[in-house]
Amino acid sequence: MQQDDLRFLLRQLADVQRRLERLEVQERGEATWAFWTPKVTGWADGYTCVARRYVAGKICFWEAYITGTSNSSTTTITAPFVGANINASFSWGGACATIVDNGIASATGGRWTIANDSSTIVFSKDFADGAFSVGGTKTVRAQGFYEIA
Repeated sequence: MQQDDLRFLLRQLADVQRRLERLEVQERGEATWAFWTPKVTGWADGYTCVARRYVAGKICFWEAYITGTSNSSTTTITAPFVGANINASFSWGGACATIVDNGIASATGGRWTIANDSSTIVFSKDFADGAFSVGGTKTVRAQGFYEIA
């Protein structure tokens, strides 16, 4: 093999390696957290909402902070992506970092859930799926992750 052929093959190999590294980065998903604007249910106009998400493969990590005056016992936001269709009885869920209902911070915490094949994150003021009060200050701060479709 001549030296020119060897150099050519080494350049080709280096190019293939760079392409493979780029594909691996794409497969992992986004490189940074991004904001999203969810549809919010359960708060009167004038609420504050900060929501961010990060995608790694088919897993969506998210965090949200919503506060304002409650106008409904139902408390939801739209998820950044539709959850995977695993099984009709399947869901994802976890604990909320902060729950305030009618101006009173919860000592027992609340929870969030995303049902199978859904794009709605539902918040409960406690772990027994308790409804929020209508009126007064309501705050939810939560983080979680779920598999996206």
